[in-house]
Amino acid sequence: MAGSEVDSRQEAEVAVVGAGPGGATLAYPLARSGVDVTLVERERDLDRSFRGYLYQPFVLRTFDEMGALEPVLDLEHYTVESPSLVVYGRTVAPFDFSTYEPPYDRAMLMEQPPLLRLLIERAGAYDGFEYRGGTTVRDLLTERGRVVGVEARDRAAAEEIEIRSRLVVGTDGRYSTVREAAGIDAGLLDSSLKLVWFKSTSGWAAARPRSATWSRRGDSPACGRTV
Repeated sequence: MAGSEVDSRQEAEVAVVGAGPGGATLAYPLARSGVDVTLVERERDLDRSFRGYLYQPFVLRTFDEMGALEPVLDLEHYTVESPSLVVYGRTVAPFDFSTYEPPYDRAMLMEQPPLLRLLIERAGAYDGFEYRGGTTVRDLLTERGRVVGVEARDRAAAEEIEIRSRLVVGTDGRYSTVREAAGIDAGLLDSSLKLVWFKSTSGWAAARPRSATWSRRGDSPACGRTV
């Protein structure tokens, strides 16, 4: 680790960086398949604000293929069969999920933390799985031009660590450390549409002209408004 003394080293077949839905959904079936996998998450706990509450029908199919659909549906969620949008003052219903084969004939609105905890808990039933919360990946570990793991800091233990692995997967979001360290250009998608995303504390989200609004049940509906 450049400029730092390494306090501990560990090995895994796969290091997954970022314990959001993508990382947790990857780590669980890997562990279930007998792969030694370490899931690394920067935050110490999962109880924080997330975007992306809507899980489309193909995601339900993925959960089913993972053997996790039943416990996922046991979590608190809301079902969406035919979502509508208000775009420039006009209401449109571009999707009708009810035409799909059950049980994939719906989308699902769900807070992320319970889902992430469920997937991590289920992955933890396998000996080859390790979850490291509160651990910040700083760089890729390379040898002779090959990526052989990640360099990270366990903030709770105040330790510099190396996780050596055959494969590193970056699921660490839009400001991905893994992507930047690997020199991968994600590219930019230019769009004239600008969207402000926020939560309403008034208990409802109202559609206005030149807006597209999405809301979920509960005390703090989420709303997207075009500007």
